[in-house]
Amino acid sequence: MKELHQSISNISDDKVDELLEHFCGDQHSELLNIARNHFETLDIDTGLVYHFKDMYDFMLFKPLCPAALNALLDVYKDFPLPRDVSVMFLSNRQLNAYNFEEILFQQMLKHSDILLKAMGLAGKPTTDMHIKFEHFIFLDKDQLASNSQHSKFLIRGYECYPQFDFIIGYIFIQVSISSFVQYNKGFTNISKAFKRYHKDGSDLRNQIEIYLNTVFGDQQLSMQLCS
Repeated sequence: MKELHQSISNISDDKVDELLEHFCGDQHSELLNIARNHFETLDIDTGLVYHFKDMYDFMLFKPLCPAALNALLDVYKDFPLPRDVSVMFLSNRQLNAYNFEEILFQQMLKHSDILLKAMGLAGKPTTDMHIKFEHFIFLDKDQLASNSQHSKFLIRGYECYPQFDFIIGYIFIQVSISSFVQYNKGFTNISKAFKRYHKDGSDLRNQIEIYLNTVFGDQQLSMQLCS
C-alpha cells in the first residue's frame, strides 16, 4: 500500500475531486465535512484517505469509505509500478519477495477471475487453481480474520501476517520467489497454521480453523493452500 499512497499523492486535486464525485456523487462535500469533523485529530490526504498512528506508533492509511477505496484501487490497477518493482528485474535476480507480491497483487486486482496452472511440491502438475473474487480488503494490524461479508473478497494480510499473504474464500496463498524449503521458516512456516493459535489454551483451534469459522461459521469446508 506504500506504492499506492505514493501514486495517489501525485494526482492533482482536480483529478481527485473528479474521482470522488464519480463514486460518491452529490454526497462528496457532505462526506468530506463529516470525515474532517469525525477525524479532527487525523490527517486527510487527497480527499480519499486519512492517516493516523495506532497504539504501536505505526502509521495507518485508511480510505474514507468503500467508494473511496474503489476509486483508489481503480487508479492503482492502471498505475505503473516503480522501476524497482518491475518484472524485468527478475532476470537480474534483484526482485525480492515483497516486490513480487506487489506485482501479483496488482495483477489480481486487474483480473479478478483467474485460472492458474498449479504444481505440487514435487514439481508435478496438480489441480488448476481458480481465483475469483468480488472485492478487496486489507486486514488491520493484528487482525487474524475478516468476517462473513468478506467470504468472496480478496483478503491481503499485513506485513508479517502469520503464514499467508492472501486469502480468497478457503484458498490460502503464500507468496515466495525462493524454494519452499528455503521460505518455510519463521512466521512463514506453514506447519504453524495447523497448531493451536492461542498458546494459553483458551482456544484449541488453529489459525486456519479460526479464520474459516469466523468467515464461514461452523460449517465444514475444505481448504486449499497455495505457495
